[in-house]
Amino acid sequence: MALGSRWHPQAELVGRRFIGLVASKVFDWFVRLVLGIGKIYDTQCGFKAYKREVLEKILPLSIDRELSFDTELILLSGKNGFRIKEIPIHWEESPFSSIDLLRDSSVMAKNIIDQRLRYKPGIIAIILASLFIPLISLALLSIKTGLRLI
Repeated sequence: MALGSRWHPQAELVGRRFIGLVASKVFDWFVRLVLGIGKIYDTQCGFKAYKREVLEKILPLSIDRELSFDTELILLSGKNGFRIKEIPIHWEESPFSSIDLLRDSSVMAKNIIDQRLRYKPGIIAIILASLFIPLISLALLSIKTGLRLI
């Protein structure tokens, strides 16, 4: 599996907004913390390449169909012994992003915790879930109802 990486030392970033940079770095840190995927620094770039044999093995196992599907594929690739390599890319920020930072990151964080519980259960997963799921649930509730939390 090859992952395009905006955070590779040889990658080129053009027009990256500060909020997008911070959000991406925080989310990738969260993914590494929760899923324990090692030194993969850009799970959300979108540039990914797979050998057919890898997809034939991991796609039937995957459950996630939302924005966090790629973290599940990375996790499943590693669990099944496939090599994962990040490669540098040239990235130009688009002013037409369809991502809603608060809503989508909350949903994705919940899905990442679900992936941890599904594929790497244990005490760490339970602790992470008990810490983060109430916060994520509050964020999602505030989005759906328009309720201000602060």
